[in-house]
Amino acid sequence: METSIESKELTDCTVTHVSGRNTLPGIVRVNVSGVEIGGPEIIIMAGPCAVESMDQLVETAVSVKRSNAKILRGGAFKPRFSPHSFQGLGEQALKMLHEISKQTGLPVVTEVMDIRQIDTVCKYADMLQIVSRKMQNFPLLK
Repeated sequence: METSIESKELTDCTVTHVSGRNTLPGIVRVNVSGVEIGGPEIIIMAGPCAVESMDQLVETAVSVKRSNAKILRGGAFKPRFSPHSFQGLGEQALKMLHEISKQTGLPVVTEVMDIRQIDTVCKYADMLQIVSRKMQNFPLLK
């Protein structure tokens, strides 16, 4: 049995709510720019925790593709305990991820940290990630 899941348009991206198999009975499949998640194939997403440079991203993306991973993952916004620590390259990293995606054909997933980032991230990424430490940020889950 396949389950239909709620999707809605939000500026440049489609929002698909998938909160867990226990809340959606049956098979849940999500298409991310041609990559089917939830089908018979195991989908690997890989890449750098933080995008730090184009050279780093090119090297990583080539390795990700060579390893048969299907989606490139890279962090553009990196929360740190100290405001003086590296916080990520932000939109510059998103632009790099988008460019590498066009070159390699790998869809991109990246973390969104705040509801105010959604429109910007949707311009460049194929899938948005909300990590467990942000699950208390309920506006991101709506």
